[in-house]
Amino acid sequence: MLTSNGLASASPGSDALLPLDPGHAVLDAFPDAVFVVGLDGRLAHCNRQARSLLDHSGDALEGSVFEERFVAQAARSGWASRQWEPPAQAAQPRQSSCWPLLTCSGRERPVASSTSRIRLPDGSPALLLCVREADAHPPAAPPSAPPAAPPPLSSPLSSAERSFALLVQSVTDYAIYMLDPEGRIVSWNLGAKRIKGYEEEEVLNTHFSRFYTPEDQQAGLPQAGLRTAVSTGRMEAEGLRVRKDGSRFWASVVIDAIYDDGRLIGFAKVTRDVTERKAAESQLRQALKMEAIGRFTGGVAHDFNNLLMAVLSSLELLRKRMPPDERLRALVETATRGAQRGASLTQRMMAFARQQELKTEAVDVAVLLSGLQGLLQQAAGPHIFLKMALAANLPRILTDPSQFESSMLNLVANSRDAMPGGGVIKIAAAVETMLPRQLAGLAAGSYVCVRVEDTGEGMDEQTLSRVVEPFFTTKGVGKGTGLGLAMVDGLVAQSGGKLVLHSTPGNGTTVEMWMPISKDESTACHLGAQRTQDVGPMDVLLVDDDPLVLANASALLEDLGHRVTALGAGQEAIDLLARQARFDVVISDYAMPGMNGVELAEHIAQRYPGLNFILASGFADIPALPPGMTRLAKPYSQEDLSQLLHQLVRA
Repeated sequence: MLTSNGLASASPGSDALLPLDPGHAVLDAFPDAVFVVGLDGRLAHCNRQARSLLDHSGDALEGSVFEERFVAQAARSGWASRQWEPPAQAAQPRQSSCWPLLTCSGRERPVASSTSRIRLPDGSPALLLCVREADAHPPAAPPSAPPAAPPPLSSPLSSAERSFALLVQSVTDYAIYMLDPEGRIVSWNLGAKRIKGYEEEEVLNTHFSRFYTPEDQQAGLPQAGLRTAVSTGRMEAEGLRVRKDGSRFWASVVIDAIYDDGRLIGFAKVTRDVTERKAAESQLRQALKMEAIGRFTGGVAHDFNNLLMAVLSSLELLRKRMPPDERLRALVETATRGAQRGASLTQRMMAFARQQELKTEAVDVAVLLSGLQGLLQQAAGPHIFLKMALAANLPRILTDPSQFESSMLNLVANSRDAMPGGGVIKIAAAVETMLPRQLAGLAAGSYVCVRVEDTGEGMDEQTLSRVVEPFFTTKGVGKGTGLGLAMVDGLVAQSGGKLVLHSTPGNGTTVEMWMPISKDESTACHLGAQRTQDVGPMDVLLVDDDPLVLANASALLEDLGHRVTALGAGQEAIDLLARQARFDVVISDYAMPGMNGVELAEHIAQRYPGLNFILASGFADIPALPPGMTRLAKPYSQEDLSQLLHQLVRA
């Protein structure tokens, strides 16, 4: 077998040199296609995976000009020179590049490759390409630097044998080593040293099971892997492995059985560190899970919104018509407060699902937080010391100010509950720079980072991974809805930012809101709610597929003195308008079967351009309305309707 100094070493207890075949097996054990291309551009060698990728039909491959035979015409110009370009940083492999591979059958196959420069035994430079199909996981980077010159070879190895020895030794992103039939290590390359942390002399003649976790050792996985390789020729698996320093990493492992004239002489073992890939897969699974929960939550919240609108509008009309009985009035007020709390809960669900309608504007975060300090201290309680550290000259952020205030109150309440014996909450805000790929899902650039730090109990890693899920709470029964952080996460994401949490048990929690800086530096003007005067009677066409909403919205409008025609579908409204029906305004729901509210608005804009249109919906992520048409957030009150109709009349 090939050792790290290029010599063919015998199994323990034997003086015979092993044949060349084990060297070939090492390359064939690579999970990627491997090509060795000389300075003259000709293919010097390729492994089994490379022949499979090329749909090899048996003709000679070695000696072919790689660029002319295996690179598609469209990408051929300058391909070779790009592969020979030095990396951006010394001693680093070139980043993965994508190009169309031309197979032996003439078919083009999109691939991704990583390249490194190596030296052949005669001292000439060569390229080592690790190639995968482009839709698979990116290929691991090949060797990160040309290996040091090996010591003189003292055994009568052929040039081909020395080439394989040097190639195996040069690879630093794969741990490549050979085992005897019992599983003892008989060779060790630089990649094995880098990944596992052991020097060659520390592991030679020891059993490879030392790299397995104690649990896997006890379960007999190392021996089972060798048995699988013997019975099927190859064993492939992924699992946790242990480095010299005791740390664990995810490994992709291939074990090939090596035979000589039908006799098992050992195993070729290739290990690749796939920790980053596993982390990316875990993040993807979490993102898909949160997306599914978000869709479900948004759907529930939308239906709940309609129910609450029916309850609140009925209570509002009942309050105006009830007799002067204080006990009845108290009952109605209690029911109204309960329904309003339900509406607030629904808004949190919509916020998590990123379906709430935000009224984003340029917000002076320093002014907002300073003005909110008293309320935040009140929410924290007398046993909590709250302090602020706001950087000078903070730029404005782009968000919904009322939702941002609610988020801050939620975060302070969470910190308070994590410190039952008292403590400190620190709120800080400063401009910080996000580097490229520093944080997944956030573009590079400058942001205002708002931090809320506490000295509370902190959270373990498992709790931290679930804390933004809706309805997940660490508080006791009845002490929290589990929607506070979900709402904050939804607001920040919908504003174009990112929520980041840091916490360890006993060391408190830090919540970071990375908020985008507004390009609009104009000062926002806020008008207080004013009661409007009733407008004259209007002819209103009301469209909603929910009978409860339709009935109660009609009652609200009629109570204001308007004449209402109520329909349950968009197509019914189109048919009625086509019969020359005259209306002052159309009020429509968005989510309806057959034709949604935006499609109805577009039809009205084209056919009846002077007709006022109001889209009533709790959803935020809906297509834009035609110019001049208005939105109304659900659930809405009679006063909301009155104000909007008054604005339309004035316009």
